[in-house]
Amino acid sequence: MGVRSPISSKLGLLFVPVGIVGTPILLLGLFLATETGTRLLSSVIGPVNIWNAANSIPPDGEVLGHYRLTGSTEESLHAKGIFISGNSGFTLEPNHKLEVIDLPAFDEWGKPRDCNYNGNGTWSLYGPTGEISLTMDIKVVPATPENLKACGTENAGLMTLLGHSAPHRFWYVIGDPDEDEGLLYKKD
Repeated sequence: MGVRSPISSKLGLLFVPVGIVGTPILLLGLFLATETGTRLLSSVIGPVNIWNAANSIPPDGEVLGHYRLTGSTEESLHAKGIFISGNSGFTLEPNHKLEVIDLPAFDEWGKPRDCNYNGNGTWSLYGPTGEISLTMDIKVVPATPENLKACGTENAGLMTLLGHSAPHRFWYVIGDPDEDEGLLYKKD
């Protein structure tokens, strides 16, 4: 048995309280960073949704269905003063047919435009591995009294396919994709 130095045993005792106090603080910080937003985390490791992006284009049958804006996304937008219709969503149908209801439009800086995408059209998935995106070619229908006016027939914006297997989700990018700000649409 060796003789322990009194200094090394005192240093060892110092690390115990630091670990006891520091661990909960670190865990709380990580929890708050992921619950209140991903900007801090994104600034360190890049856009968080990139880790959830689909690796390859799935069979059509895996993505067909109706997708609706998630409640947590809607709540965070309301906190920023952005209001989106509770009906906001889209349906991917067989034969690449598409129906869009109250899909919000944003400019290149992420500011809401005064119109929504509504109508029918076609859809397709494209992109290299890890960057699969949804393209929507919307044929506009006139706005109804309860909806905002309809946007033009341009592409509805960048929608990234999330999930390595079904059920997939779509991340509708708002503004700069590197800021990881967007809307999450989940399958009903």
